[in-house]
Amino acid sequence: MSVHSPRQQINRSRSNNLLVNSLLVNCSPVFSDNVKVDEDFEARLNVLDELLNTEKTYLEDLEILVNKFKAPLIENKLVTEGQAVKIFSNVGVILNFHQELYEELRKKISDPTLANEIESCVTKIFSDSVEMFKSYVSYSINYVKALRIIKEMCQKDNTIKEFLENISNEQNNLRMIDFLIKPIQRLCKYPLIFRELLKHTPNDHQEYQFMTETMNQLQEVTNHVNECNLKAESQQKLQDLQPRITGFIINDNRERKFFFEDIFVIVTDKEKGKNRTAFLFNDVILITRYKNKKWHTVNIINIDSILLGNTVVNRDTNNNNVENSSSSSSSPGSGIIPRRKKTRSKNCDSNSNGSGISNFSTKFSFEVIIPKTTTKILFFCTSEEIQSKWTSKIEECLNDTKNVVEMSLSIEEQLNREKEARKKLQLHNEELQEKIVLLQKKLDQEIKARKLLEEKIKKKKII
Repeated sequence: MSVHSPRQQINRSRSNNLLVNSLLVNCSPVFSDNVKVDEDFEARLNVLDELLNTEKTYLEDLEILVNKFKAPLIENKLVTEGQAVKIFSNVGVILNFHQELYEELRKKISDPTLANEIESCVTKIFSDSVEMFKSYVSYSINYVKALRIIKEMCQKDNTIKEFLENISNEQNNLRMIDFLIKPIQRLCKYPLIFRELLKHTPNDHQEYQFMTETMNQLQEVTNHVNECNLKAESQQKLQDLQPRITGFIINDNRERKFFFEDIFVIVTDKEKGKNRTAFLFNDVILITRYKNKKWHTVNIINIDSILLGNTVVNRDTNNNNVENSSSSSSSPGSGIIPRRKKTRSKNCDSNSNGSGISNFSTKFSFEVIIPKTTTKILFFCTSEEIQSKWTSKIEECLNDTKNVVEMSLSIEEQLNREKEARKKLQLHNEELQEKIVLLQKKLDQEIKARKLLEEKIKKKKII
């Protein structure tokens, strides 16, 4: 089932667009004489027609997912109700919501008498439905887990695999996972449809502001769903990593993110040229050695305690022994890349199966410095691509850490300023109190002097 973009739909032949032709034919008696039916209006009608058509297609896809995949799997007892929830999440809620949404859109968009207020009608439908779109959060978070569960079930049970293949054959060879991705794809379409509507709407149109606000609301929901999905994927990666690694608890930090893992020849004061697998997280670099199908922790380097040192790139293929000219010491970890032959290390790591790496390149490297302990760790990379990937991401993590620190410092600085302001205010109040006391004394003295003067005047009058 092909889905056209709004732009493609607008460029369709007008003779094929029955809705647009119908509205254009019927709009003249509806509109007042001073309203001009222009190309922008026709373009907006095309966009709305595209919205209605693609919404119908999407609704059909949801019905296939629920009625052709989910229901038969449960009815044939191939999955339990609990397993169905883990696979399909709240797709039933989404289906019910879009059945109502489509019906509302169909009534409004297909009614020629609403031509002069069609934008307002459609925009209000979506504005009132923003909260319901948030049901996509649960579905999106569950999506990655669902794919994993389906894969495991098909690997373990050929009956389920054959059952799903038979249904896929009935659906033009579209697999269940092809339908599971539909809601995530569809959600992203709505802000784009409104953007296309606004593109053909004059700024002074009475509904322009309302359409813009609704588009922004839909975009916020989409962004929120994407963020939740990314977090869920990151958490799933962390969970998948934990059984493979010993000596390091991955999930002890809720904000931890995993980026990638690669194999390096690492040189430190303690290790002279050992093949190690390093894992990069947003807060730590984990260095491990592979043994007995596990990665055992060798070193944990906190990102917020390091500096990124010299980066060496030597593209001279005839010279594999590269020296870092920024240092004069030749001890391990001092800044010089040791001269190494292309030999197979006895102690090797692997990305997946523990096999060794031959002819490990030393042409590309970077240095991590821990100022507190004056430790230097050299990472020899297998390619410039890996070197660039790691150094860029480490710099990004360092900048993020710096921003957090600066934010903390700015808050502390603000608190200190407030304290200073309070002190100044207190001193000022004390000074005012002292002045008030002095003025009160002067006032008392003046009152006494006035009384004495009045007594003297009275005595003179008596005499």
